[in-house]
Amino acid sequence: MLFLGILFFVSACAAIALSSSKNFTGPTSIAEKDSTQTAELLADARASSAAPVSTSALLFSASSSSSSSPSINSSPLGPISISSSTKVTTVDPFSFPATSRSLALGVCWAPKHNMSSPADILADALLIRRHFRQVRTFYSAYYQTPVMPYFVQAGLKAVLGVFMYPDEPSWTEAEKRVAVQSAISFPSHTVAIYVGNENVAPYGNYSVDELIRHMQDVREGLREKGVQVPVGTVQRLTEWLREKDEMDRLAEASDLLGVNFYPYFSIDGESLEAQWEKMVKRYPNHMQKIRVTETGWPSAGSPNFANRTASHAQAEAYYQTYVKWACEQRRRIEGEEEKGGGAETFYYAYFDGRAPSTAPDYEAHFGLVTEDGNKPKFELEDGFCPGEKELLQEKDDKTF
Repeated sequence: MLFLGILFFVSACAAIALSSSKNFTGPTSIAEKDSTQTAELLADARASSAAPVSTSALLFSASSSSSSSPSINSSPLGPISISSSTKVTTVDPFSFPATSRSLALGVCWAPKHNMSSPADILADALLIRRHFRQVRTFYSAYYQTPVMPYFVQAGLKAVLGVFMYPDEPSWTEAEKRVAVQSAISFPSHTVAIYVGNENVAPYGNYSVDELIRHMQDVREGLREKGVQVPVGTVQRLTEWLREKDEMDRLAEASDLLGVNFYPYFSIDGESLEAQWEKMVKRYPNHMQKIRVTETGWPSAGSPNFANRTASHAQAEAYYQTYVKWACEQRRRIEGEEEKGGGAETFYYAYFDGRAPSTAPDYEAHFGLVTEDGNKPKFELEDGFCPGEKELLQEKDDKTF
């Protein structure tokens, strides 16, 4: 959401040293559901203020024995060149290897609740795994620390975001490098990479041509290493529905169309299904690319500009509606899904957050669990639609 930008901009200014510490090994398959083990891992993660050395080593080659923090600019991939051409080569989102299979249900992770060190990333990942097996991030590095290794340690697949800083182009380039290297290091755990979030002009700071160029840079970085991961962009439904040729060009240049659907903000009171149908109607030639990258309903707060109210009961009802819709949608396309890829969706968000002082109070209450992660607001399942777990076991998929 829009207010994430403020936090990300500030967080990118700091660096946390990565020092030697105990290696944490998170659950890596659906068979590993020992809650005692997870609790112990979580306690270890919270007790440590530093990241495991192995996680940074997976992404960065050590140039010396120094214990100083590796720079996100030191990726072995090297700098990704930016060309002036907007010519792009997209891929069929259903052509990826079977190991890239995703689930219908996922959740967004944003560090707006209590994030201060890399150890907290692992702690959050282990908490999320209690109820989900895949997560969407809004960026690829937090405090210059790559986030992907922590989600892999916790047994999660991830959709990585490339957060874009209009006033600091070098930070955007760093995000792109980390996203590319994360996918190269963990291809079977990387569901997709989304470049930008709610940032296409005039609502945001980037033109369609700029977004296409940045997506192509990421795609070329992956292609150089022979890694196939879909690359797209996330924008609001409002922008995607614009009847302009430039948005059609953006759709054509994207492997996936990430769309943030919020009936909570709908002045007309449209349902999730109604909003989805609008998107499908607008892009009939790109139906298989469309993904729900955000949707949610706050559990508390003042009425919003659309006069929608927030309550615990409404949040629970909407979440149940979302789960039912997402699982039904998955079943409708399952025939195509067998080719690979996935119709993954992501609920916003797992944790309650802290709304900026200038934001409406409901912004802090979109989470499915409390700010500290200890208490789900209502009953949450294990992140699988009916039949998904059995299918993964049948295919011997150990990546979940």
